[in-house]
Amino acid sequence: MKRLCLLSVLIAVLIVFPLFGQNDEDMEIARAQDYTEAILKKTPEEKVEAFKAYIQKYPETSQKFTKLAYYMLTVSYFHVGDYVQTARTGEKTMTLGDLPNRGEQARLYLVTGNAYAVKSASIYDKEKAMDYVNRAITLARGHDNEVLSAAQNLKKSLTGPPPKQMTPEQKIKMLVHQDSDYNGAISFYRGLGGSDKSKPEIHETYAVALLKSNRLDQALQEFTRLHSTTPKGKYAKNIAEVYAAKAKRDKSFFDKVVDMYIEAALLFRKEGDMSKYNAALKLGQFQLFEKYDFNDKIKRYNAMAQQSKSSAAKAKAEIDRYERELRKHMRHLRNTYEYNDLDPPDYEIKKQRDLERKIARLKSGGSAESDAEGEKLLEEKRRIEREFNDRVSAKRTAIG
Repeated sequence: MKRLCLLSVLIAVLIVFPLFGQNDEDMEIARAQDYTEAILKKTPEEKVEAFKAYIQKYPETSQKFTKLAYYMLTVSYFHVGDYVQTARTGEKTMTLGDLPNRGEQARLYLVTGNAYAVKSASIYDKEKAMDYVNRAITLARGHDNEVLSAAQNLKKSLTGPPPKQMTPEQKIKMLVHQDSDYNGAISFYRGLGGSDKSKPEIHETYAVALLKSNRLDQALQEFTRLHSTTPKGKYAKNIAEVYAAKAKRDKSFFDKVVDMYIEAALLFRKEGDMSKYNAALKLGQFQLFEKYDFNDKIKRYNAMAQQSKSSAAKAKAEIDRYERELRKHMRHLRNTYEYNDLDPPDYEIKKQRDLERKIARLKSGGSAESDAEGEKLLEEKRRIEREFNDRVSAKRTAIG
């Protein structure tokens, strides 16, 4: 089981506004309202973000609702399966003083103990888990039967046989792919013996941790070493990703990004994985477009086209309005002057001419702009695609 205990956290929010000065009262009301909005978020993921934002907005840990926000952030982290953050936030909450409600304090101990009790988690610690569970049991007696029952069940499971020892490969993969604890994975790898470090899967996972923690030069060195020993599509793709991260700061790396994605694609094809072959080719072509700022050019062109479309729609509405006004004015001229054999006065003629000029001006400006820019972009797209195809042919020849 990934979780040793499922918690059902039932929360009732009681907001009591004390008698403060006007500014203090307004601030307390704001704290309470924002806390309530965070409580009412539907998913644990939404609650994590809401309570993190609340703590950033109201960092005063002496305040009741800020303490409760830390407590709820702990619970929310547990429900999204982030046990590292559950333990860290739970222990941070404990340093802020007791929670207003004894049952909540007991639940805080239980959730934190639960995080340490998850056997597949990198922070698994039976002694810490048992310590927090015992605290939860002591506080929950006579105050919260739900927490008491859950804590007693967890304690029973903790007294069972010890968990199966993970292999170094399982451990480092769990740190990287499950816990996202990249620094922990790097430290773990560096503490291994030479025989374990040389195993490709362990070495590769270590390199991924370096990449994820933005240690780009070290990651590039490790992936290059792996690729030079045993060329593989996944290694080439990893190298391309390192160069892509570097290219965000220095465009001179784009050529290496493109070439390594192409190499990855051709190796994936050789390995029989056509799905990854196609994906890597698309990434390579996208990065070549990035080199020439073509993707941004397309965004700007589409924004301009959308604006022109909106302007054209607005112009059409104005044309319709002026044409209705002109028809109405022409009926007025006929009924008032023409049918009575009278010449309309100058101001009536001027109004007719003004309406006709407005309509003509809107119609001449309401058409879309010249498509010269679109044609220019289309030609540039074709040129970049030809260059990409040439690069693919050259790389295919180079790697046989």
